[in-house]
Amino acid sequence: IATKLAQHGFRALATDLRGHGRSTKSSCGQYDPQSMVADLKDLVLELDLYRQPFALVGVDVGAAIATEFAATFPKLVGVLACVDYNPLVSTSRLRHSKVQAAGAVGGEEEAAALLASPLLGDQRRTQAAAQRAVPVIFARDGSGELRPRGDPRFSFAATMASLGLSAASIQCPAVFMHSLTDEEASSLRQLNSRIETRRLQKSSGFG
Repeated sequence: IATKLAQHGFRALATDLRGHGRSTKSSCGQYDPQSMVADLKDLVLELDLYRQPFALVGVDVGAAIATEFAATFPKLVGVLACVDYNPLVSTSRLRHSKVQAAGAVGGEEEAAALLASPLLGDQRRTQAAAQRAVPVIFARDGSGELRPRGDPRFSFAATMASLGLSAASIQCPAVFMHSLTDEEASSLRQLNSRIETRRLQKSSGFG
């Protein structure tokens, strides 16, 4: 997606949250929303992204962080897009990637097979997507074994009351793409008039 945006003249940046992908792990297992919002703020300052409002897109936990960031720094975010995230869900804990807790695997083929395994449920990838994701999700450790880059201790916990408050505080146009009931969609719009919902034909596991 970043490549296609660049082809249309946009500057697109994709960042890994702490404890994910190529970002470093927290030495003390600190993965609260405020810490990761601070990480994003530091990135904005480092790359001089504050000169004009930008579009901020997040998926799952990243969407919760993006929502918190947009509420905390309203002058920086021109538009917010949240994918696979509903700030009104009843659970107080967002899931982490099931792959993060996996041990060492034999090699790239075994890693791709793990990512495409039906055991991952809704986190399962197609075979082609799994092969592309292997170098992003896995890395060789000091012993030469291939292990997930993600911190197995990662657990994003936040009260839905606090996340819902962030969604209510958004001052820019925002779109939430998630499988929602009509009642949930109505509640989101009542939470903040800037939030839009669109009914889409279900495809590839997303509503």
